[in-house]
Amino acid sequence: MPKRAAPALDRQLPSMVVHGRYLRQPDKGSYVRPAVPSGEAVSVSETGFDAGGLLDWSVTRVAAGRLSRQDVKDRALLMISGETIARLKADAASLPLRQPLEQSSLRGGNFAENIFVSAAAGADSPCPDSLCVGDVLAVVAPRGSKRRCASSAAAESPTLRLQVSSPRRPCSKIDARFGRTWNGGGVRALCARTGLSGWFVRVLAPGELRDGDGLGATRLPSACGRRLFTVLSRWQGTLGELRELAGMPELARYEYRRELERLSAAVDEEPRRSCAVM
Repeated sequence: MPKRAAPALDRQLPSMVVHGRYLRQPDKGSYVRPAVPSGEAVSVSETGFDAGGLLDWSVTRVAAGRLSRQDVKDRALLMISGETIARLKADAASLPLRQPLEQSSLRGGNFAENIFVSAAAGADSPCPDSLCVGDVLAVVAPRGSKRRCASSAAAESPTLRLQVSSPRRPCSKIDARFGRTWNGGGVRALCARTGLSGWFVRVLAPGELRDGDGLGATRLPSACGRRLFTVLSRWQGTLGELRELAGMPELARYEYRRELERLSAAVDEEPRRSCAVM
């Protein structure tokens, strides 16, 4: 499949603004992530945040054989938005949870994310139904502001460019933290059905990220990737869409493209099996 040309970015129209950046400490749990002080920049490499030995959770799994180096790059950073959390709060209020859900616990910095954002003025909400796999996000200055840098070297640093690679597939730690209900009526199941648990991005161009930075978004021509955010529990698209998604180079292989490739192959194999039976 030919490589798609990188889309041009409209630097005047940020779609979201960064409000928090969180780093995992190697000796702590995945949900214990200290916030980067708002006045400090954090460097971003192809494997995520690079800040004095504070490694992203996925890097530590390469040595254990649970992820490949490419998987780490595809899942370099985890993002979630304030609008996503607000929708999750509203939907979770009616769940039959074993432990009452403290609504105050559903907030930015509490979902093991690396980057917490909210919609920029006049922009679409960065939620599952407004995001597509393949969307490119680049640092731009929010309207009416100038990006302030700590030094001239920082001012000349490359523009950070990220690409949406997959929705986050929530694990059981979501239920352990919110509601303690490990079944179809829990918070994890709700997140899986709706995509309300964030999204992973790969780093197309390393750079720096600060609180207050705007992120301008550009969409690739195909919008097929959006279906992955709204239908996670079972496939409801067409066979053509399934094959398109399975062939998307922008889609992370871990948990998604590999499984879609297997599903597509199974669909192709079914007619031959039927003929063999007959």
